[in-house]
Amino acid sequence: MAALLFFFLENMALIIALLYLALKAKELLFPNLTESKFLYLLSVVFISFLTFSVMYNPYFYMGMRLDLREVPLYFISYIAGWKVGLLSAIFPAYFRYLSKVDGCIGYFANDCTASRYWQLVSQSKIIK
Repeated sequence: MAALLFFFLENMALIIALLYLALKAKELLFPNLTESKFLYLLSVVFISFLTFSVMYNPYFYMGMRLDLREVPLYFISYIAGWKVGLLSAIFPAYFRYLSKVDGCIGYFANDCTASRYWQLVSQSKIIK
């Protein structure tokens, strides 16, 4: 149980730290950049990199790989929309497909469903 808690805290710290660094880098390098295709491209590339970083250190439990790759995808889907979330999910899903892990198509479907769900949640009046 302690190993699972450490795994969760380690990956959440990685996600929070890299998202913070990305926001600060965007403020310093591109202070006037808002709502452009270049910003969306940078977001997709960065979230894909962050997802790969989280997938690099999985928790193995009874032959299953547990990782938190959905967290960056949920975040970008909530902020930028389901289309950007879907684009961010393509590269990690392709990587999982190449690694010949069972259930790769299920992972991609799960990531796509999650990105659409968070887009719907962000548009609802319950949260806002």
